[in-house]
Amino acid sequence: FKYVNRLKETKNGSLIMGSAFHTGMQTASIKKALEGEILPTDDVLDIYSDAFEYAKENDEIEWGDDDPDKVKDDGTKIMAKYYEELGSSIMPMVDQDGLPMVERKHTFEIVPGLKVMGYMDIITDVAKVLDYKTSSKSPSKNIIDEKIQLPVYAMMYRDIFGEKESSVGFDYAVNLKKEKKAMRVETEGPIEDARIERTKQTFVGVAKSISAGIFYPNEESDGCGYCSFYQVCKKKSKN
Repeated sequence: FKYVNRLKETKNGSLIMGSAFHTGMQTASIKKALEGEILPTDDVLDIYSDAFEYAKENDEIEWGDDDPDKVKDDGTKIMAKYYEELGSSIMPMVDQDGLPMVERKHTFEIVPGLKVMGYMDIITDVAKVLDYKTSSKSPSKNIIDEKIQLPVYAMMYRDIFGEKESSVGFDYAVNLKKEKKAMRVETEGPIEDARIERTKQTFVGVAKSISAGIFYPNEESDGCGYCSFYQVCKKKSKN
């Protein structure tokens, strides 16, 4: 829909909140890695707020039934909860050029001739690859085994450093109605080789479909809720 049909992509309140959350953690992590300074929570919340307001003024956002002030306030609360319980204690790894491994873009060949590009939110100083998630519900018990992101992150790490990661996982800032939670779910060690191979096969299969002009709907994706093309995709899949 975006790259082939050139349909316009929009954003919703949840994406704006998540993006501002990432900006807060990115800035705090870089500051810590380069200057050894742990930013106070209030400073991180100011960064979050500025990022949220900038997006609200400059991006095309479909708020729907959401109240922008309520979305921002919920984000402020989970930002504070996460940063105080988990985020402030994370030390990023620094690469050979002295740059923090934060919001790092990396492109590699997942199999010969097939390039994959991804972004890693943070690689820690103990070789953990962590991805930030803002969510309105707690993660499922099987999230670590279900998400294809994790083996891809593992392959990216191995392509950069030539060795296996210590673990990969998700750091959740959860916006429940009754409480706000900070949670980390991660593998007990490196991603298993068999899972890496299954992931490679999946990418090869999807690439073949794309090359053949076949774009099938992923009905089980939890990304449908905030996808700009949800309605047109559902309508097309019925035809």
